[in-house]
Amino acid sequence: MEPTEHVGHEGKAQDELMAEEKFKEISKAAILCKPAQIINKFHGEVEAGTSVPDDAKLRYRINYMRKKVYGAECGLDEMLATGSLKTVSGENFLLYIAEEKDLMMMGTKDNLSRLMKCDEWMSDGTFSIVPKEYHQLYTICGKMYGLWSPLVYVLMKRRTKNDYYKIWMKICQICDEYGIDVVEAPILHVDFENAVSYRSSIIL
Repeated sequence: MEPTEHVGHEGKAQDELMAEEKFKEISKAAILCKPAQIINKFHGEVEAGTSVPDDAKLRYRINYMRKKVYGAECGLDEMLATGSLKTVSGENFLLYIAEEKDLMMMGTKDNLSRLMKCDEWMSDGTFSIVPKEYHQLYTICGKMYGLWSPLVYVLMKRRTKNDYYKIWMKICQICDEYGIDVVEAPILHVDFENAVSYRSSIIL
């Protein structure tokens, strides 16, 4: 009986080790996806009955991994080299990189299609988690069925009126390339940064 129990214990430890590696693999492959999507994909691929941390701990580890991978010590070249700019389903998440690399736009064709079906948008920037070359991560959300969904992400080195102008123009251009009709005059909620309001009002 003792050898059987010992083998069972080793088998369980091996399953947990494999689950750990699977979690790291999924998290790195979809580092910019919502934590809930990563967690759901992980639960769907891990062996049934395997002991895994609860969702709150998994979410904490995802956020920690993002800070470690895309924190102040990580640059654009390192980020692209990881091959992590993909969704959990493997779809390309990179929409555009400016030649001078001052703007980097992320999202999917489906994201843009959903954004253009929204007549109400919201945009804002964060400065806490960005590669070292960039100043902020600018997020554009669309309101669908009463809920706000982040759909387009833009890494920016500057925050001038011309930079925001480039963002809105590039979104319209990419939509045209994909054959997506651009929504007419959506309601756009922004912060009090004059550069954003001025340029978006010109484009939209």
